[in-house]
Amino acid sequence: TLVEQDHYQTLVIAAKGLYGIFVTVLLVMAIYNFIIYFAVKDKVYIAYLGYLISALIVLSSTNGYAKMILSPALVDFVNQYSLFFHYYLILTLLLFTLFFLRYNKINANIYKIGISFSLALIAISFASQLLPHEIQAKTFFTLQPLFYIFVITIIAKRFNADFKWARFYFISWLALIIGGTIQPLVLLNIVEHTLITRNAFLIAVFIEICFMSFALAERMKRNEFDRIKDVTYHA
Repeated sequence: TLVEQDHYQTLVIAAKGLYGIFVTVLLVMAIYNFIIYFAVKDKVYIAYLGYLISALIVLSSTNGYAKMILSPALVDFVNQYSLFFHYYLILTLLLFTLFFLRYNKINANIYKIGISFSLALIAISFASQLLPHEIQAKTFFTLQPLFYIFVITIIAKRFNADFKWARFYFISWLALIIGGTIQPLVLLNIVEHTLITRNAFLIAVFIEICFMSFALAERMKRNEFDRIKDVTYHA
């Protein structure tokens, strides 16, 4: 009704191709960072791995692609508990930010606040399952802005001191904010519904995780530089 049949088939192929690239890159990054974690024992890699898995589940559910990689029973399960997985998407991103920016080593107070926030998210994610779905959604979308405010604040505090080695992570947030802004505008019919705008958040997360991976590589390089400097110059 809305488009010609040939054009519709083209859209289907493009959507599947886009999602296929997204899944492939996520899986490769997940395996690579899982191996890196066992080499360096840095918690930031576990947080990143959790974020990759959460992003895959959440975007597969919200974009309707879950049926392409999961059984019907698992699709129903993921869709039923979609908001539950949304909590762990922001939880793992919060933990990644804390560990990536070294707040566990340089600022005990902010680190404790971040961990308290994380524990609260876990508790709320389970407690909210007892509520009607509409209340679950309202609870989550009420908490989400508080999360973004907190994370952006702690990123800004490190912006001047560590921009050079953390620049890729700062850039990754620009993609996430742009994608996160476009998606509701599409739902409200303010922005035209196209293949790109419909998948704006998926594309944004894809760009974000790529820059997060670059940021981890830069961080590892900086850690090695600091280690050699300590060995060479420390009294």
